[in-house]
Amino acid sequence: MTELVFISVPYSENPEKGVKLAIMAGHYIKDKLNKVPISPLLFFKEVFEKNYDNSINACKTVISKCDSMLIVDTGKLSKGQKIEFEFAKQNNIPCIMIHEDEI
Repeated sequence: MTELVFISVPYSENPEKGVKLAIMAGHYIKDKLNKVPISPLLFFKEVFEKNYDNSINACKTVISKCDSMLIVDTGKLSKGQKIEFEFAKQNNIPCIMIHEDEI
């Protein structure tokens, strides 16, 4: 278990649900994929809530250190998820999209 997987979940519209999805995705990554889940949202939620642009830039930095990204699809990608996905694509970081019902 050495590969790092960034967790991308919608957050701003429903923070409580976003945190729950991130936790569930973390378990999925660890248990099903046998990889290491990474979520700035879970590690430093209060820090990242203060400034959206700083939060997205911090996420991009973390994504750049990961081997892949897991995107949790709830029916519509959030603004942040779209930015994270585009960044990953531009940096050749593989993305896996999974529906929230699958985690």
